[in-house]
Amino acid sequence: MTYKRKKKSKKSKNRSKMRFKKRSKKRSNVTGFIYYKMSKCGYCKIFEEELLNDIVNHCKKNKIKYHKVVREMNPKLIPNYIKTYPSLVKYDKNRRMTIFEGERTLSNIKMFLK
Repeated sequence: MTYKRKKKSKKSKNRSKMRFKKRSKKRSNVTGFIYYKMSKCGYCKIFEEELLNDIVNHCKKNKIKYHKVVREMNPKLIPNYIKTYPSLVKYDKNRRMTIFEGERTLSNIKMFLK
């Protein structure tokens, strides 16, 4: 006994490809961004004045969650691998964390968050 397979019309094939392409553009590997700082750190203050507002706006546009952790207020939230301040960390859907270790410029940080 043989069964005949229905052929998909060209329209239905194109629609499924279009749906897949749209979904893949919206999704990002990065789901969150954490900024670790100390309240008396001079480098943290300079970083906040120069770059932090632009980074927060970039996160909002790309639907990336943003968190700010101050060492003196929340010492239990600081992981052991954070040694220097300010520290920038991104995490993905699997909660895998990556520390930013490059030169702190806006373009480098945006590339890091992609």
